[in-house]
Amino acid sequence: LSPGFPNPFERDVRLSYVLDRAGPVHLSICDPAGRKVAVVEKGWHEAGRHVVRWDGRNAEGLVLPNGVYLAVLEALGKRVSRKIAHVR
Repeated sequence: LSPGFPNPFERDVRLSYVLDRAGPVHLSICDPAGRKVAVVEKGWHEAGRHVVRWDGRNAEGLVLPNGVYLAVLEALGKRVSRKIAHVR
């Protein structure tokens, strides 16, 4: 999981990751308390580079407040996270 770009972000942030082989992927966003607020990517993906966009909204479509969030990628038996800052 590469660092988000841009970071900090206003409108949206791009998150990219590389898979060595095909497999299930779950990319979620957690708030500072560790609660999952959004799922950005979920499902089976082929090997290679993947890029997704998160618009700073929660699962209900509401814009989340400013703050630091955690992008969490779970894939191929690994869990990786990156901090991203949301500012409006």
